[in-house]
Amino acid sequence: MDIHARGTDAAQAVRAAFDQIAQVQRLMNCHDRLSDIGRFWALYAAFALLLLTGLAWLLARFIEFEPETTAPWQAWSMRVHGAAAFFVTFLLGVIWSVHIRYCWTRRHNRLAGGLFGGVVALLVVTGFGLYYFNGEALRNATEWLHWGGGVIVCALFWIHQAMGRKATGRD
Repeated sequence: MDIHARGTDAAQAVRAAFDQIAQVQRLMNCHDRLSDIGRFWALYAAFALLLLTGLAWLLARFIEFEPETTAPWQAWSMRVHGAAAFFVTFLLGVIWSVHIRYCWTRRHNRLAGGLFGGVVALLVVTGFGLYYFNGEALRNATEWLHWGGGVIVCALFWIHQAMGRKATGRD
Protein backbone atom coordinates (compact mmCIF):
# COMPACT_ATOMS: atom_id res chain seq x y z
CA MET A 1 0.00 0.00 0.00
CA ASP A 2 1.53 3.27 -1.02
CA ILE A 3 1.56 6.50 1.01
CA HIS A 4 -1.11 8.12 -1.19
CA ALA A 5 -3.61 5.31 -0.51
CA ARG A 6 -3.03 5.57 3.25
CA GLY A 7 -3.58 9.34 3.09
CA THR A 8 -6.84 8.86 1.20
CA ASP A 9 -8.10 6.35 3.80
CA ALA A 10 -7.25 8.74 6.62
CA ALA A 11 -8.97 11.64 4.85
CA GLN A 12 -12.09 9.52 4.33
CA ALA A 13 -12.12 8.53 8.00
CA VAL A 14 -11.80 12.16 9.08
CA ARG A 15 -14.58 13.19 6.66
CA ALA A 16 -16.82 10.43 7.99
CA ALA A 17 -16.19 11.53 11.58
CA PHE A 18 -17.03 15.14 10.73
CA ASP A 19 -20.19 14.01 8.91
CA GLN A 20 -21.30 12.11 12.03
CA ILE A 21 -20.63 15.14 14.25
CA ALA A 22 -22.57 17.39 11.87
CA GLN A 23 -25.49 14.95 11.86
CA VAL A 24 -25.61 14.90 15.66
CA GLN A 25 -25.47 18.71 15.77
CA ARG A 26 -28.36 18.99 13.31
CA LEU A 27 -30.46 16.66 15.44
CA MET A 28 -29.83 18.68 18.57
CA ASN A 29 -31.36 22.02 19.34
CA CYS A 30 -31.28 24.07 22.54
CA HIS A 31 -34.22 22.29 24.12
CA ASP A 32 -32.81 18.84 23.43
CA ARG A 33 -29.55 19.80 25.09
CA LEU A 34 -31.39 20.92 28.22
CA SER A 35 -34.11 18.30 28.12
CA ASP A 36 -32.59 16.01 30.72
CA ILE A 37 -35.70 15.85 32.87
CA GLY A 38 -33.72 15.96 36.12
CA ARG A 39 -31.96 19.23 35.32
CA PHE A 40 -35.11 20.77 33.90
CA TRP A 41 -37.30 20.08 36.94
CA ALA A 42 -34.48 20.75 39.40
CA LEU A 43 -34.11 24.24 37.94
CA TYR A 44 -37.88 24.87 38.07
CA ALA A 45 -38.10 23.57 41.64
CA ALA A 46 -35.09 25.60 42.79
CA PHE A 47 -36.48 28.83 41.27
CA ALA A 48 -39.88 28.14 42.84
CA LEU A 49 -38.19 27.59 46.21
CA LEU A 50 -36.27 30.86 45.82
CA LEU A 51 -39.49 32.71 45.00
CA LEU A 52 -41.45 31.19 47.88
CA THR A 53 -38.75 31.70 50.50
CA GLY A 54 -38.04 35.24 49.27
CA LEU A 55 -41.74 36.13 49.45
CA ALA A 56 -42.03 34.49 52.87
CA TRP A 57 -39.15 36.59 54.16
CA LEU A 58 -40.67 39.77 52.71
CA LEU A 59 -44.02 38.88 54.26
CA ALA A 60 -42.40 38.37 57.64
CA ARG A 61 -40.52 41.66 57.30
CA PHE A 62 -43.39 43.90 56.31
CA ILE A 63 -46.35 42.39 58.16
CA GLU A 64 -46.57 42.84 61.89
CA PHE A 65 -46.44 39.52 63.73
CA GLU A 66 -45.64 38.69 67.29
CA PRO A 67 -41.82 38.94 67.66
CA GLU A 68 -41.46 35.42 69.07
CA THR A 69 -43.30 33.86 66.09
CA THR A 70 -41.75 35.98 63.33
CA ALA A 71 -38.05 35.69 64.15
CA PRO A 72 -37.64 31.89 63.79
CA TRP A 73 -39.82 31.78 60.67
CA GLN A 74 -37.93 34.66 59.07
CA ALA A 75 -34.55 33.17 59.93
CA TRP A 76 -35.43 29.77 58.47
CA SER A 77 -36.82 31.40 55.35
CA MET A 78 -33.51 33.20 54.85
CA ARG A 79 -31.48 30.02 55.41
CA VAL A 80 -33.51 27.99 52.92
CA HIS A 81 -33.38 30.91 50.46
CA GLY A 82 -29.58 31.02 50.70
CA ALA A 83 -29.27 27.25 50.22
CA ALA A 84 -31.58 27.38 47.19
CA ALA A 85 -29.53 30.27 45.78
CA PHE A 86 -26.35 28.17 46.01
CA PHE A 87 -28.16 25.30 44.28
CA VAL A 88 -29.43 27.56 41.47
CA THR A 89 -25.93 28.94 40.99
CA PHE A 90 -24.66 25.37 40.71
CA LEU A 91 -27.41 24.44 38.21
CA LEU A 92 -26.69 27.50 36.08
CA GLY A 93 -23.07 26.38 35.98
CA VAL A 94 -24.17 22.89 34.93
CA ILE A 95 -26.29 24.20 32.06
CA TRP A 96 -23.65 26.73 30.97
CA SER A 97 -22.06 24.43 28.41
CA VAL A 98 -25.09 22.35 27.46
CA HIS A 99 -27.60 25.16 27.01
CA ILE A 100 -26.40 28.72 27.51
CA ARG A 101 -23.17 28.65 25.50
CA TYR A 102 -24.66 26.41 22.81
CA CYS A 103 -27.71 28.61 22.24
CA TRP A 104 -25.80 31.89 22.57
CA THR A 105 -23.37 30.99 19.81
CA ARG A 106 -26.30 30.03 17.58
CA ARG A 107 -28.12 33.29 18.39
CA HIS A 108 -31.15 31.51 19.87
CA ASN A 109 -33.33 33.53 22.28
CA ARG A 110 -30.50 35.94 23.08
CA LEU A 111 -32.55 38.91 24.29
CA ALA A 112 -34.58 37.07 26.91
CA GLY A 113 -31.65 34.84 27.88
CA GLY A 114 -29.26 37.78 28.15
CA LEU A 115 -31.68 39.82 30.26
CA PHE A 116 -32.34 36.79 32.45
CA GLY A 117 -28.59 36.19 32.89
CA GLY A 118 -27.97 39.85 33.68
CA VAL A 119 -30.63 39.94 36.39
CA VAL A 120 -29.34 36.65 37.82
CA ALA A 121 -25.87 38.24 38.02
CA LEU A 122 -27.41 41.25 39.79
CA LEU A 123 -29.08 38.89 42.28
CA VAL A 124 -25.80 37.09 42.96
CA VAL A 125 -23.99 40.38 43.64
CA THR A 126 -26.80 41.85 45.75
CA GLY A 127 -27.21 38.55 47.64
CA PHE A 128 -23.51 38.72 48.48
CA GLY A 129 -23.98 42.35 49.41
CA LEU A 130 -26.89 41.63 51.74
CA TYR A 131 -24.60 39.33 53.66
CA TYR A 132 -21.51 41.53 53.73
CA PHE A 133 -22.35 45.20 53.06
CA ASN A 134 -22.37 47.65 55.95
CA GLY A 135 -23.96 51.07 56.14
CA GLU A 136 -27.64 51.84 56.13
CA ALA A 137 -27.83 53.56 52.72
CA LEU A 138 -25.84 50.86 50.90
CA ARG A 139 -27.75 48.10 52.65
CA ASN A 140 -31.16 49.65 51.81
CA ALA A 141 -30.23 50.12 48.15
CA THR A 142 -28.97 46.53 47.99
CA GLU A 143 -32.18 45.22 49.58
CA TRP A 144 -34.40 47.04 47.08
CA LEU A 145 -32.27 45.91 44.13
CA HIS A 146 -32.42 42.31 45.36
CA TRP A 147 -36.17 42.36 45.98
CA GLY A 148 -36.92 43.99 42.62
CA GLY A 149 -34.49 41.73 40.80
CA GLY A 150 -36.09 38.67 42.40
CA VAL A 151 -39.51 39.59 41.07
CA ILE A 152 -38.16 40.57 37.65
CA VAL A 153 -36.10 37.38 37.25
CA CYS A 154 -39.23 35.27 37.74
CA ALA A 155 -40.94 37.09 34.89
CA LEU A 156 -37.81 36.88 32.71
CA PHE A 157 -37.48 33.15 33.35
CA TRP A 158 -41.06 32.63 32.15
CA ILE A 159 -40.56 34.94 29.13
CA HIS A 160 -37.31 33.15 28.22
CA GLN A 161 -39.09 29.78 28.36
CA ALA A 162 -42.09 31.02 26.34
CA MET A 163 -39.93 32.65 23.64
CA GLY A 164 -37.76 29.54 23.36
CA ARG A 165 -40.78 27.28 23.02
CA LYS A 166 -42.33 29.55 20.39
CA ALA A 167 -39.09 29.75 18.38
CA THR A 168 -38.75 25.95 18.31
CA GLY A 169 -42.44 25.31 17.63
CA ARG A 170 -43.17 23.70 21.00
CA ASP A 171 -45.75 26.20 22.27
